[in-house]
Amino acid sequence: MNYTELETAIQDYCQNSETSFVSHINEFIISAENKAFEAISGDMFAKFSTAVSTVVDQRYYAAADGIPDGIQDITGIRMCETASGNIETGGPMRYLLRRDYSFLWEAYPGTTSDTTGTPQFYATKASISNSGESSTSIFLAPAPDAIYNMEIEYQGKTVADSITSDNTPGTASTTTTWLSVSFPDVLLYGALVQGYTYMKGEADVMAGYQKQFDESLLLLKNFAESRQENDDYKSNETGA
Repeated sequence: MNYTELETAIQDYCQNSETSFVSHINEFIISAENKAFEAISGDMFAKFSTAVSTVVDQRYYAAADGIPDGIQDITGIRMCETASGNIETGGPMRYLLRRDYSFLWEAYPGTTSDTTGTPQFYATKASISNSGESSTSIFLAPAPDAIYNMEIEYQGKTVADSITSDNTPGTASTTTTWLSVSFPDVLLYGALVQGYTYMKGEADVMAGYQKQFDESLLLLKNFAESRQENDDYKSNETGA
């Protein structure tokens, strides 16, 4: 299902093409997307940043340093072990260990020669960016003593991940996303719940849309969890 097909379906199901309703369709869709990304943790939603270079003695890295706004969690950081290493050509690299922010601050309290070196640990901190998006920054320990290249793996929906990105209701668009192609019912019924709420529709119809959305979200969750690897070396839980 592409953007135009989804927009048309929402109007047809709700039998509403009134101007103000149509102007809010992107908001209905975004709400459905957000619920899916918040509820599901799967490989299909995992992404990698472009190569990010550390700055000597700089512990904090955020959106201005190459970490996209909108992400929900940072699930891994791999870093070149030497200052001359290159992420793009493959190494040598190591994965940093995730630890609690307060523990790292206590263990590495400054940027003296005793507390700088090749980073081995990271912690995360959530905030809201100036644009109103959720933002996640990372704290490296020890503070880098040189310029190292790192790649950040994260989960979450950035602005560019939305099927509504650069699309306006009423304008033809063939934009698709993995979610709109693989599990279109999640977007459709999630948006219908929001749209019908906006219309203050009948309770039984609303309940039907909600039931369809819950069922489609459960199918997506089952699909995502069936693809998760779990063994003695890797857990489904984050923050290990």
